[in-house]
Amino acid sequence: MPRVGLPVDISRILPHGSIVGADGETGRENEDSQGTGAMSPVSHEPPQTPGEAELPAGTVTFLFTDIVGSTRLWENEPGAMARSLVLHDETLHAAFGHHGGVVFSAMGDGMAVAFCSAAGAARAALQAQRALMAAPWPTQTGALKVRMGLHTDEAVPRDGQYAGQPLNRCARLMAAAHGGQIVMSDATQALMRSQLPDGATLLDLGGHRLRDVAERMRVFQIVHPDLLCAFPALVSLDAIPNNLPIQLTELVGRQAELAEAEQLLTRTRLLTILAPGGAGKTRLAIQAAADIAAGFSDGVFFISLADIRSNLDIIQVIGESLGLALSSDEDVKAQLLTYLAGKCQLLVFDNFEHLLAGAPLVTGILQAARRSGWW
Repeated sequence: MPRVGLPVDISRILPHGSIVGADGETGRENEDSQGTGAMSPVSHEPPQTPGEAELPAGTVTFLFTDIVGSTRLWENEPGAMARSLVLHDETLHAAFGHHGGVVFSAMGDGMAVAFCSAAGAARAALQAQRALMAAPWPTQTGALKVRMGLHTDEAVPRDGQYAGQPLNRCARLMAAAHGGQIVMSDATQALMRSQLPDGATLLDLGGHRLRDVAERMRVFQIVHPDLLCAFPALVSLDAIPNNLPIQLTELVGRQAELAEAEQLLTRTRLLTILAPGGAGKTRLAIQAAADIAAGFSDGVFFISLADIRSNLDIIQVIGESLGLALSSDEDVKAQLLTYLAGKCQLLVFDNFEHLLAGAPLVTGILQAARRSGWW
């Protein structure tokens, strides 16, 4: 069902506030609806510490993994899923360690691994996927579907961890993939193309807009006879109808507030972000909308009301943002509601505060468009 947004007091989020849903709830727990991986009820095997394996520095290839559909498995088969997670961890640690990978972070159902060699990272990913397909999984869960993303960049660990843009890009790349798929950035493929594992080829998936990445990223898939090779289109912003403004910089900080907003939108159809001017409400809303866009099959749309002075113009602006031509010969509100009634969309309204008399329109849309969400 398309969801609409709730009121969120960003002044309690940015920098002195929190996000509140329409029912007054606050949220911190992440959902797995976008495949980002929910926190599991049991802990991972601890990653290696720098004392056990030295983290590579300089040109580093990062490999991020995530189990697709884990939330449903934890809900329906918690005991079997706990056993499957142990098998998953053992399988991945063996494959990654064999090729020199160092697991530097393991949260929820995913791992973050660093390699000093792009070719070694690719071989590790291929070995891991083969091993996952052959593993003796509990019948209740079946084989876990794990997606993997590889990205190479310059990085230097500090205090046993990495930080910054390379991690964000690798995470976003991995999140665009499907269970069983291995994807990599152009930077990684350039380093390892001449050292492909036996039988492996690279499939150019083209350029994609990934969430919170300023420029388009060219993506490649590892293809091998032992792996699944046919997958749906990547879950990138290109695959989802949207008019979200392109952000020239990546979002820095606000991760807790971002996670809270995204989690609240899994439980409500209306979310409002409140904060003083300049606190970053718009940037946070755009980022959260991009992060959860895959949950709205008919698209995510940004509707700016900053230049609107009359409530009568709100409907027209909504129509223009959606690419909907409204006829002046008929009731424009009725046309809009009829259009939205069957849609699964997320609408992000910016600068609504000076048009509060238009609030009944929001109520009307919520009542008529049962599958749409507002923010």
